[in-house]
Amino acid sequence: MLENAAKLLAESGFSLQTRLFPAGEMPFAAHSFAVVTVRIAPHHFSSPAQFIHETARVLKPSGHFLLIDGRVPDNDPETEEWLHRVEKWRDPSHGRLLSRAAWEKLVSESGLEVLRSKLQPMKQPDLDWYFTTAATSPVNRELVLEAVRTASPHVRSALRLAEENGKIIWYWPRLTLLAQRQSS
Repeated sequence: MLENAAKLLAESGFSLQTRLFPAGEMPFAAHSFAVVTVRIAPHHFSSPAQFIHETARVLKPSGHFLLIDGRVPDNDPETEEWLHRVEKWRDPSHGRLLSRAAWEKLVSESGLEVLRSKLQPMKQPDLDWYFTTAATSPVNRELVLEAVRTASPHVRSALRLAEENGKIIWYWPRLTLLAQRQSS
């Protein structure tokens, strides 16, 4: 991803320096950045709490944090369990999706103020594409397909799991959260 980002920006005339590091161990001084963003990655982090702590540390006063990631439905343990099982089979690097309330709590406890927190369904239009993107093994593809075939009516409804034009589709619950570090 870092190589692709540098290449895309270079093609647009921008230079970019990339660094690879654990999300919970940012190698930057306190108050280094006006903006920290993360998109569709925190569910892979070993410690979302440590990531948020580090985000708050490196943000400048009045700096902004933008998070976009999948989430588990609030108060729906059946769908949460099904989604985690399928995500782990599809991509073994999957850690844990958090609920909206859990993210808001982590952010607030780190000293950031939640300015906006919006839930949106994100259509996943093709399970085969999803398998290819994650390089899902053939064995795990079969496990996911079996889970899809045997999903309860409740899970099917919660995730809008269906077949459309011969492709398996569903709506991944997505959270967009904007927060700000206090000015002092």
